[in-house]
Amino acid sequence: MNLKIKNILLIAIFIISSITNAQKTNADIYLKNGKMISGLIKITGDQLKLFKENGSKGEIILKKTLDKIIIHKESYDKYLYSILVEKSAKYAEYKLLEKVISGKTTLYKNEMRSLGLSTVHTGGMNFEDDSSDKYFVIRDGEKFAKFIGYNGIIKNKALKYFADCDNFLVKMKDKKFRKQKPELIIHYYNENCLK
Repeated sequence: MNLKIKNILLIAIFIISSITNAQKTNADIYLKNGKMISGLIKITGDQLKLFKENGSKGEIILKKTLDKIIIHKESYDKYLYSILVEKSAKYAEYKLLEKVISGKTTLYKNEMRSLGLSTVHTGGMNFEDDSSDKYFVIRDGEKFAKFIGYNGIIKNKALKYFADCDNFLVKMKDKKFRKQKPELIIHYYNENCLK
């Protein structure tokens, strides 16, 4: 095997092992029954695995039993809430979402991060952080959160959700207003529409 292929394989093994280890993070888990558990967690699909000790097998906890998770980062704590999100008229699933704005309509986001790998013409490798945010809203008394857009762009079909407020729909036709951060848009909706 030539040196170039060996180097590429070593880099690939390093990245895969780093990603696998990085998936476990220190957190406090709050269950809907009031119980609190601390340990390392790994989030997958509709569940998470709790590792009370590094190297232990891990206990499976379903997202539907969670109230919230506090993930301990180096410089701050990140709060994620277990929210039932509507996927279609007949299907919903629990997602762990970060609360952005509280109010009569609450805004949540799902921060999605992935490591992009691209090859450049020199034969070297370039790693990029490819990220996007998915936004959801839920009004007081509603059972499901609704998806409204990616990266701060509110989708046209999401406007049906806000059809109860003509003033808001007129405002959304203004491109300058529509390009504002979702936090500002939902704040405007809470202040001017839900009284």
